Amino acid sequence: MDEARRVHDADRQIPEFDVYELDGGRWQAVHKADHDLTLEHSEWPELFMACVAARVRFDLQRAAEELVTRMAEPGRAWRHNGPGSGINV
Repeated sequence: MDEARRVHDADRQIPEFDVYELDGGRWQAVHKADHDLTLEHSEWPELFMACVAARVRFDLQRAAEELVTRMAEPGRAWRHNGPGSGINV
């Protein structure tokens, strides 16, 4: 594996990620809370966009899980009355 050097430059920081510059000019980002989420790219702007996409995906997944939990509560179940009738809560 390449030697990783932590990047401290303010213009290279990515929220919620630790950023490293690898030998050979590649970039790596490791999520601060989920260290299994590691992204790598040869160009920093592409790495940044991959991190943004990962954060959006994580936020959407968390919101979907919260919605499922709330809709499982008694009296909150969705009732579908047929095509075109919308959702009643």
